Parts: sequence; structure tokens; C-alpha cells
Amino acid sequence: MSLFGSLFRSKEVRDVSFAFRCIGEEPIGENLCFGEIARQAQSLIRSNPDAVKRQVIVENLPPMQVALSLIMNLCGRDLGSGEFHIYRGKLSMRGMARKALFNEAQKMMVERGFINQDDADFGVSQLHEEIAQAG
Repeated sequence: MSLFGSLFRSKEVRDVSFAFRCIGEEPIGENLCFGEIARQAQSLIRSNPDAVKRQVIVENLPPMQVALSLIMNLCGRDLGSGEFHIYRGKLSMRGMARKALFNEAQKMMVERGFINQDDADFGVSQLHEEIAQAG
């Protein structure tokens, strides 16, 4: 993105980017794959500012929720792809780091009241199914 593009980002995009920086300062930021996932997420945020604005303004989601959801979605996508497996249903070290990051992000979502525990449990079961089928 150009210098002018970064200077004139919408408030919502800046807020979600700031939420990522805050998440990185939490213990979750020490996860081995957090930096890689955060870079991918920041790239998606910058390339889709209208989607970010819609989530924050229209859907009335807090920027922290948008950031955590994006982390969970990216980790889920990667784990379901089979790329981070050493064998069907068996994750590599990088895959285990992504699964741990998914779990930590989901835990933060529950702690902050963005989702309830039943939804979190369902998400974990869906992730386990995807991991078992991929690879």
C-alpha cells in the first residue's frame, strides 16, 4: 500500500489494526505462528477496508472481536487445508501452533463475552473434524 493509503485508512481499519497490536502484547502473542497469522490478517484488513467497516459499523462488532475472529478463521483455514499435517489427522509442529493459537483466540472471545461457551465448544468440534479429514 502506498504511503498516502496508509495515512488515510479509515478509523475502523486503524482500530482493528490496533486491536492486533494489543493482542500481540497478550500471552497469545508468544505463540510461534502469531506473527505470521497477524501479518496475513493485517494484509487482509488493508486489502478489504469495506468489509472491516461493515463489520464494525453495520454489524456493530468491536474491533477486538473482528481481530480475534480473523485469527480464528485464518487458523481454521490453514488447519483444514492439510498443509500443516504430517499424516491424516496428525498435525505438524506448525499445525499444533496454529491449533493452540485458535484455542487461545477462542478463549479470549469467550472471556470477553463475544461468544458463549456452547458456540466455542461447537467451533472446537468442527475444527477437530476438519483436522481429522485433512492431511
